[in-house]
Amino acid sequence: KFSLPDTESVICFDTNPYVVGIEYLSPLFTAVVNKHCLQITYQPFGWEPYTLTVHPYYIKQYNGRWLLLGLALREGELCINNFALDRIKSIEPSADTYIPSEIDFEEYFEDLMGGTRPDCDTVKILLSFSKSRFPYVLSKPLHGSQITIDQNRCQIQIEVKPSCELYQQLLSFGPDVEVLSPDSVRNEMAQKIA
Repeated sequence: KFSLPDTESVICFDTNPYVVGIEYLSPLFTAVVNKHCLQITYQPFGWEPYTLTVHPYYIKQYNGRWLLLGLALREGELCINNFALDRIKSIEPSADTYIPSEIDFEEYFEDLMGGTRPDCDTVKILLSFSKSRFPYVLSKPLHGSQITIDQNRCQIQIEVKPSCELYQQLLSFGPDVEVLSPDSVRNEMAQKIA
């Protein structure tokens, strides 16, 4: 039988107990599991708060932030919306009838990095890394679609929808990454760097 002394810490997961909005995780989880509508008061950065009815479907963590995906009105149309927990101001039960999800969220996120689903096509992005950084990218792929194109040239390819999270990830590599194609992603990176 294997056991450890109670006083020793031997493992730690990347977590931030001080992230704003973490107190909403449990009630949101309960609403998703029990299929209950919610009235959420939400305040995006730089906006005034507003309240809307949300049919909560899925909770995702990305880069230390928690996100709720749910059906809500946007510009007069019911569609999937992404709500960062740190911008939720309050949650109340709603008497509205819950509309069940028909979305397979594993498939929904298949061509995404992060939680934002941009309104654009999926593209194949060819990246070249420095020799020193390449082993890290091989051992911790950027995305599930990652394939090695040329080991000697340290080139990989991912197939995703270009999003703000994609650009944040690529920019985090600094001078150790170069976008080779497509031109649209390469030009966007050049603009961000400039």
